[in-house]
Parts: sequence; C-alpha cells; structure tokens
Amino acid sequence: MLDKRGYHNGLVHILSAMESCNSYQPCHDKKTGKTFLKGTQSKCLHYYFYFIDPYLGYGIVRAPTWCPFKLQIYINGHNILANEIDRNNIKYTMLDNAFDYIEDLTGF
Repeated sequence: MLDKRGYHNGLVHILSAMESCNSYQPCHDKKTGKTFLKGTQSKCLHYYFYFIDPYLGYGIVRAPTWCPFKLQIYINGHNILANEIDRNNIKYTMLDNAFDYIEDLTGF
C-alpha cells in the first residue's frame, strides 16, 4: 500500500476484521424487575487505521465497533528515536525495525 500512496504523512489504509471481544448483554430479572448488563464474550467488528505521523512515524489505531469501545493505539518507539536522532544530525542506519548502526550518541 505504501508503494502506491507514497510515504508521506497521513492515513495510509483502513482494514476491518471480525474478532473476539469482551462485551455486555442486557438481562432482565423477572422476579426483581431489574434490568442490568452482564459481561460476556462476543465477536465484533474492529477497524484498523494505519497512519504515518511526522513525529511518531508509523502507527495503528484499533477501534472496536461495540461496547465497551476499548480503543488501542500502537506506536513504534524506534521511529520516534529515529526522528530525534535526525534532529541532532547523528548518522544511523536501520534494518527493517532495528538500528544496525548509530554514530556516537555522547552529545545526545
């Protein structure tokens, strides 16, 4: 997808997946007349928003479409470190998601 759209900042792609999740089921007790929510395991649709941020680098936001809406955000700390190293004009190289060379960080 990145080869098609380029490596500029912004939303890269949105995917959806049906996944297992904790949820709630409404229940009614006829004897007491009370209605309540009971925790249960269910399946719900999740959306994955892939993005590129100028400071954070690559990231993913995982958003469920069902209560209790436990939003998760994934960010790669290597990209933040690479941005900081760039700002300090320190030379480095990366191999996929790992630094395989970093110039002297004494002044960092």
